[in-house]
Amino acid sequence: MVAYLVQDSTWSLSIGSRDDNKASIAGTSYTWDSPAVSNSGGKTTKLATITSGNIAHNADGTKSVALSVTFNIEATISGVRYDTITASTTVTLNTIPRATQPSISASSADMGTAVTVSMPRASSNFTHDLAYKLGDGSYVSVANGRGTSYSWTLPDVASQLPSATSGKLTLRCITKNGSTTVGTKYAYITAKVPASVVPTISAVTLAEATAGLAAQFGAYVQNKSKVKATITAAGAKGSSITAYQTTFLGKTYTTATFTSGVLTTSGTISMVTKVKDSRGRWSAGKTTNVTVLAYGAPMDILPFLSAVFYSLVIMQGKPRNYKVCKSLIALSCLIYDVLVAAYFIMITHGLLLVLSLIQLCKKERTQEV
Repeated sequence: MVAYLVQDSTWSLSIGSRDDNKASIAGTSYTWDSPAVSNSGGKTTKLATITSGNIAHNADGTKSVALSVTFNIEATISGVRYDTITASTTVTLNTIPRATQPSISASSADMGTAVTVSMPRASSNFTHDLAYKLGDGSYVSVANGRGTSYSWTLPDVASQLPSATSGKLTLRCITKNGSTTVGTKYAYITAKVPASVVPTISAVTLAEATAGLAAQFGAYVQNKSKVKATITAAGAKGSSITAYQTTFLGKTYTTATFTSGVLTTSGTISMVTKVKDSRGRWSAGKTTNVTVLAYGAPMDILPFLSAVFYSLVIMQGKPRNYKVCKSLIALSCLIYDVLVAAYFIMITHGLLLVLSLIQLCKKERTQEV
């Protein structure tokens, strides 16, 4: 604080120095010295510079200081005696910004989980407006007018991260004193896409790939059928499918649609399919069962029947019987052609036919006797 003596142009003054002048700054008293003054008036004289100690601002960063100074002039001016002259004022100091620095209870957490935002404000009058942004995006409001703590559920921003498993969130905290903005501070957290967010397989569609078999048998047939598989899958929350993996009969297929080799085994065969998305995550394996009917190459029964009937002829030794058996062999050949087209029926009835033919020959032999 600087004290000046400002004289009217009609005031002449001649006084000695003083060492018992008083001052008060923010309630603290000080004593100060002043020099001798001698002039004819209309002058401004610097009396002293009075320095205080540190002055603490209020918790909200504001401060007003009351100043007063008393000069022991001890002089008669224009016929009036003045022992002291006092001046006083109040000054407002610059406000110190005291924006609240927020902190978050975790450095990373899954989207959809709650974290605690702590806001140790400098003044109980302060409130806080919170907002977040993902990466370089725009801010989205979280809450306004909050005090010292807030439970924040991390937003689900997975759809904005189709090729990443996490993203950095910036939490903005604007400190306010009433309608006046005190300042802005920031905190950061990594929001993770939950591990449960994985691609899914909705269907694995199977079809007969060997022409004609589906209409003929209505089922997959060992050593004949091939399977055509079509996989229907989708990413999760913005991701896309980048890879396929299907294991079937010891072989791995890596496309959405594929045709297997010939099915060489019978029974129930498992096909296991997985897909990977743009986040690098694999789906759970989807098992599709393929039922394959047993089938072998039809047995060539013509030589067998020929041998049987030739033996019968030798046993009978009768040309008439040979002609009968020859006719039966020709009939068996015709039956054979039918059985090749319906192998499973042949297995059941072919042996019965042979037995019937044998019985017929025996009957013929009996009649001859």
